[in-house]
Amino acid sequence: MSNNRSARWKKVRERAFRRDRGRGAPCHICGQEIDYGRGLSGKNYDPEAYEPDHLLPVALYPEFELDLSNIAPAHARCNRSRKDRAGVELRDDPSRIW
Repeated sequence: MSNNRSARWKKVRERAFRRDRGRGAPCHICGQEIDYGRGLSGKNYDPEAYEPDHLLPVALYPEFELDLSNIAPAHARCNRSRKDRAGVELRDDPSRIW
């Protein structure tokens, strides 16, 4: 990742954190509360900390890497265990059967 792209990703991570903390959003993968007091997961890995998760994985959809609407709240452990699988279908049953 280039320095410019890395700096933009850092800003997107911080914006996502503020957005999700402000609404007390739970982890979109496991549905459990996130302790926003632990901050953003980073160099000092904390499995319970907030980590922004790309709904459409960057490896498959690099064009959405910096798109805030492609970022959902997750625990670091949940996000890292999911890897590059698209996350929109992992939780919540559909509202009706199609």
